[in-house]
Amino acid sequence: MGLFSALMGNAGVVGQDELIRDYGKLLTEGEAIDLGFKLIRDTFIFTNKRMILVNKQGITGRISVDQLQTDFAFQHRNCRDL
Repeated sequence: MGLFSALMGNAGVVGQDELIRDYGKLLTEGEAIDLGFKLIRDTFIFTNKRMILVNKQGITGRISVDQLQTDFAFQHRNCRDL
């Protein structure tokens, strides 16, 4: 992912090995990383149990972690069908 692409808001895919190395401590027992994206300093990780949002703050490098359980179904509706 290039710097210009990141500045324009395009997230780049991150490899599972890199995600496990950097954020493996956040995973629970039996949880596996499916997919991850990085946008400048923020990282979005999709696992088989939840979505993890990692936000690195400014020059201090302080990290905040939010999560969303994915044990419920998402529904998508095409606007043309309405």
